Amino acid sequence: MLEKFHYTIGETEITLPRFEDIEVGVIRKIRKLGQVDQILTLIESYLDEVQLEAFDTLTREGLEEFATAWRTGSSVTLGESSASSNS
Repeated sequence: MLEKFHYTIGETEITLPRFEDIEVGVIRKIRKLGQVDQILTLIESYLDEVQLEAFDTLTREGLEEFATAWRTGSSVTLGESSASSNS
């Protein structure tokens, strides 16, 4: 089983795949979006309604903290593949 990213908002645990484990089809669909739209599209793809309700309570600063935690909890970031980081 693949390792997951865990983050708690209030009393709700958010569980997402690490960036390197996101399916290619999902990456293909978000590739032309801006970074905020990429993150929000990924969130909407993976979270259930209860998790989305908790996520929607984040402030802009909270969203930035969440996104930073998700990126640093993974070995790749949005817009970077392992191939590009090795070149």
